[in-house]
This record gives sequence, structure tokens and C-alpha cells, in this order.
Amino acid sequence: MEILGPLGRPFEVNRRIENIVLVAGGLGIAPIRFLLEYLKKGISEFQPRIRFYMGAKTAGDLVELDRLEPLCEDINVCTDDCSMGIMVL
Repeated sequence: MEILGPLGRPFEVNRRIENIVLVAGGLGIAPIRFLLEYLKKGISEFQPRIRFYMGAKTAGDLVELDRLEPLCEDINVCTDDCSMGIMVL
């Protein structure tokens, strides 16, 4: 058995932050759920307002959307083929 990991770069979240904007698409959406769960556990001195923008090629490629919605009060979706959300040029 071979294991490759951990991959990626860690980051810290300022505990005094009040507004958070997250942007991800494709494979970048996967770690966002864990970050949102972490933020909702009260790491902040305030309850931060979280706005999340997610994109994908098609609506079928929008992974984890149903799991992200309870964690984030403002999710904006955009697909390349306009099957869901808006297309930004």
C-alpha cells in the first residue's frame, strides 16, 4: 500500500474576521466543506457571514452542493453551460 499525502497547503483563519468570501470550482470544492464546518464550530469571536461562489462545467458537476447549503447562508452557483446559476463573462 502506498499513501501520498497530505497534499495542499494549510492556512489559518483570523479569529476576529466578520465576513468571509470563498470561491471554488471543480476539485477545489472538496475541502471547502471542511473549512465551512470548522468556521461554524465557532473558531471566530464573531459569527462570520459567509458568502460562497462555486462553479462547474455543468449542474451535474456541482458536487457537495446539498451538503454545503446548510453550512453557508449565501451560495452563488455558476455553470459553464448555464444549466444552473448564471454565466459570468
